[in-house]
Parts: sequence; C-alpha cells; structure tokens
Amino acid sequence: MRKNKLLVLFLLIVIFSIIFLFNFNKSQVVGNEKIISEINHLLIPLESKTLTENDFSKLKEMVKSDSIASDEVNELILLAKYKEYSHIGHGLGFLYDYIKTGKKPICPGHSLSHYYVFFSHGEIETANSNLEEAKTNFPIWNSKMISYNETFRSEQNYTMYSNLINSSLGKIKNGNNNASDVEISNLAEAPCVN
Repeated sequence: MRKNKLLVLFLLIVIFSIIFLFNFNKSQVVGNEKIISEINHLLIPLESKTLTENDFSKLKEMVKSDSIASDEVNELILLAKYKEYSHIGHGLGFLYDYIKTGKKPICPGHSLSHYYVFFSHGEIETANSNLEEAKTNFPIWNSKMISYNETFRSEQNYTMYSNLINSSLGKIKNGNNNASDVEISNLAEAPCVN
C-alpha cells in the first residue's frame, strides 16, 4: 500500500513538473512585451526596405524557446535574404499576433503565398513545409470562413479566397508550382482565423 502511495506521489510530481516547464517556456515568449517591442523595431527597416537577415538576430534569440515563433522567425530570415519585403510584413504581423495571444492563426493563404515564394527561390524544404501547413489548415479555415460569412455577412468575399486557395492547391497537386505575383498577393491577403 505504501509503495502505491509513493508511486502516485512520484507520478504527480512528474506531471506537475512537466506542466510547469511547459508553461514556463511558453510564458517566456507569449505575451513578452520585449519581443513585441523588437517586432515593432523591425518595422522601421522594413518600411525603408533595408531589412537584412542580420536584423533578425536579436528576435531569433528571444524566441528560440518557442518552436512556433522560432519557425516563423527562420522563415522571416529567408524572406529577408531574398528581399521579399511584403511577405516579411505579413510574417511579422503573424508573429506579433502569436506573441500577443499565444494562438497560432490559421492562414492557408499566407502559407500558400510563402510556398510559391520559397519555391521560386529554390528553398524547396521550406516551400513544402508551407504547402503541408496549407493543406492541413485549409479544411479548418474553410469551415470557419463559411460559418463566419453566414453569421456576419460582411463585405469580405471569403468564397473568392476559398476558391483561390482550392485552385492553387489543385494546380500544385497537378505539378504547376508557379503563380503570378497577383495570385501570390491575393493568397497573402486571405484572412486568417483563430
């Protein structure tokens, strides 16, 4: 009986330790005003189109304990390498929202636009990662957008974005990995959901 109590006590300690470590690591990034400030600081060189890979060193160090934020910063560094400033702006907005809320937005359009950009620069692994994210998130996003559109009846044309994302996924599946700048821009502008 005593061994069972010790075993239960030991398991509880392990579980609480894991929960504490998970929350401790997450709290270092999510809601961190210093990281928010660094993101805002990066908007100045972004606006003047002088942002470089090195400008992200501090931010990269600040978010290294959070895999979602870290992955996004690594993509931002690649986008800076290729001077894809409009996509950096979208990525910084995505990162800002994530740091503020701790929720990763569902953005298959954003992911597909990055797929095309990374593919065009030969960054195939990063492109494919964005493609898989878009494929996974599109059904969830589409369901939420249909519900949102029926509830709020806004001026936003979610059906157009849904058709564009679906069409892009179909083209890629059929081997067409190219898109026009207009199509990429439209994908990037597709709304995100939480």
